Amino acid sequence: MHLPHPIDIDLLVFCKSGRFDFVKLGQTKAWILGNFLDPDDFTPDMLSPRWPIWTYDRLEFHFDADNRLTAIYTDYLAELPHNTRLQVKPWIFAHVEQLTLLYVLRELNAEGIDYEKQTGPLGVGLRLRSGLRLSFTPPDELAAEMAEGPNAFRLMSLCLCE
Repeated sequence: MHLPHPIDIDLLVFCKSGRFDFVKLGQTKAWILGNFLDPDDFTPDMLSPRWPIWTYDRLEFHFDADNRLTAIYTDYLAELPHNTRLQVKPWIFAHVEQLTLLYVLRELNAEGIDYEKQTGPLGVGLRLRSGLRLSFTPPDELAAEMAEGPNAFRLMSLCLCE
């Protein structure tokens, strides 16, 4: 679908509600194609299950074998779209260098966004009430990670998923 104006996506709203314009998990490729932007380099072939990922610049829509949306994902936080088709209001995600676990927890708390913290062998995950998952991994500097522990872990990805 070609729109005369860009679609605005506010990441604060996304974190609070899971709302990504009118797109919701479980919707089909056909529905998305008729009600949202065409994915990058769209061809009719992309409606088949052989294309499980559609991209919108640095954002990805993931589909299952039934062509239903199962995830909205990005691990390119430094390169969020802000172009003529999709304009992302980044909220705290505009400055990726400050996105430590401690900083993000403070900002979530300040906005009253409820979350569940999950710690695993590879990092820390936050599952927001909205369904959004934030994944954190240790920084490249091992010394900093040892001194500050998980609070220094860096945000690596956002994913609205089932």
